[in-house]
Amino acid sequence: MRDVLTGTNNQALFDYSDQTVYEHQGLRFRSATEVKIYDELVRRHLLVFPLPVAVLGNAGVYREPDFLVFSRNGNSGILEIHGEPFHPTKTTVKESARRRQFEDIGVNRCEVYDAAECYLSTQRIVSDFLARLKQGG
Repeated sequence: MRDVLTGTNNQALFDYSDQTVYEHQGLRFRSATEVKIYDELVRRHLLVFPLPVAVLGNAGVYREPDFLVFSRNGNSGILEIHGEPFHPTKTTVKESARRRQFEDIGVNRCEVYDAAECYLSTQRIVSDFLARLKQGG
């Protein structure tokens, strides 16, 4: 609890000093789009971990998916929002490898959506993600 009060936590750990940080309901986000997706996931009463830090096998090897979500049937999935500046096209291969790492350790689905589409069609994107999550891996 002391860490929470002093500002240290595992949510939105990576800091991009040149980017705006959006504070929302005591959490940090990097875009208004992430806030909209978060609000829609919460509205649907799901277990949601926004921008959690994951340790993949070695201390110091960290990954930060946009959202880790658990469905009512027990499936887990990562919903990624891609667009500039965090996920430019040139990192596609690296991002695919990262998604495979999560799937290899048991995350059922890793789905990527366009940032502009997430912002404009939030409910439809979340519905699509949840339908895919329901199908499992």
